[in-house]
Amino acid sequence: MIHITHILFIFTALLALFSVISAQIALLAGIVFALLGWVPTHLPLSKWAKQLLATSIVLLGFSVHIQEAGNLLYNNIFIVTSSIGVAFLSCFILARLMGIDRDLGSLIGTGTAICGGSAIAAVSPVIRAKSATIAIALGCVFFLNAAALWLFPSIGKALNLSQTQFGVWAALAIHDTASVVAAAGVYGESAQTTATTLKLARALAIIPVVIVFAWIMKRKGASAGESQGVYFPWFISGFVIAAIISSLLPSFAATYDWLAWGGKKIMALCIFLIGAGLTPALLKQTGWRALVVAVGAWVSVSVFALWWVVTQVPG
Repeated sequence: MIHITHILFIFTALLALFSVISAQIALLAGIVFALLGWVPTHLPLSKWAKQLLATSIVLLGFSVHIQEAGNLLYNNIFIVTSSIGVAFLSCFILARLMGIDRDLGSLIGTGTAICGGSAIAAVSPVIRAKSATIAIALGCVFFLNAAALWLFPSIGKALNLSQTQFGVWAALAIHDTASVVAAAGVYGESAQTTATTLKLARALAIIPVVIVFAWIMKRKGASAGESQGVYFPWFISGFVIAAIISSLLPSFAATYDWLAWGGKKIMALCIFLIGAGLTPALLKQTGWRALVVAVGAWVSVSVFALWWVVTQVPG
């Protein structure tokens, strides 16, 4: 039997999908449903959200020109690598000061430096992190992603950042790809294109980071036969392929516009589902010490990236 709260949940999801409500309202609505216990627990919403997110990212690739994407990465390669370094360094220092578990500090640092939950998923089997440790790191990243969706557009407007400046800042300082795309989309279409492209380029740092962690584990005497494998988000490759197709076959521009439009609509729905995943249990297990480390590292990266954007990126 369908409960009235389930009907309200589906109705709100449709409002988000068709952009009747903004991304921020969709996120807030999802959180309210989660905290009130009105989320349909018999549905694999977390799995659906991940699949829909990956699909929307690939579709958004059809709105990107591959040459412009290459130029964007080339012009910002220094700040991309520098912001990753700042994230890891600040997280290492704060983790030592707060006395949190080394694995937890590593996961929070990886999530802050690269791409949130995807990076945590990639590194956690390599360092053999416990399930509770992974959950706490994901909880910290989740909380800050939600905060970024509200804070970043407001700060950007207060500082009068251009579309390009905000797109670069969002790509460098916000954790998960979904929140980067959503926050930049609130700011403007041009900002969203810049942010999505640069963010996915930043996400490629998963590869060398996983290799480094694997090397560290090997140095500690870990057996290579115990490896559980490494997760690499396939949507990064899909995004690049979509951008290449739209760049090499421009005669289908109208079709690409429709595909990219569909990607934006799906992204709005993903934001609602992500909010619905913020359960009381997740909040409870996210310790305050870990949250202090996560917030401190995030603020360090955000301020550093903002300084670079204001002083180096043309307005």
